[in-house]
Amino acid sequence: MNESPTERLVLTRERLRVALIDPAAYAAGGGVGSAGTLAGLGGVGLLLQAARRWWSSQPLNLALPLVTQLATSTLRPVAQRWPLGLVAAACGAGALLVWSRPWRWRATQTLVAGLLPQLLVKALALWPAQPSPVNPRSSLQPSASASTNP
Repeated sequence: MNESPTERLVLTRERLRVALIDPAAYAAGGGVGSAGTLAGLGGVGLLLQAARRWWSSQPLNLALPLVTQLATSTLRPVAQRWPLGLVAAACGAGALLVWSRPWRWRATQTLVAGLLPQLLVKALALWPAQPSPVNPRSSLQPSASASTNP
């Protein structure tokens, strides 16, 4: 493992050459940054296996490749014809996403869902239970004395 700097340089150049000629073979051979390299590190292999098993049971596992293929086939001609327009559209979409802050929507919904029942209970507690026997609609209409006094 104690290689001289020139030997490491030669090995690195060979790996780069293989990666540039056939990227699929490089990735299958456990190139730098691939899952093969990570799997050899202690318990990381078990974590990767568990993550793959979990991902295979997810509904998006089937949908994501289809969406990716559709987006690629749709956006590739646009990117070839108008690359700067596509970059500008991506920047605009990102800005819209940041401006709208969808990660806060869930908290707002939870807050409203938690407070709304309490507010309704308090409002209903203040509402008269039964209308007066003289006029059944008296609880719904303002009293005449309240409208005559300024």
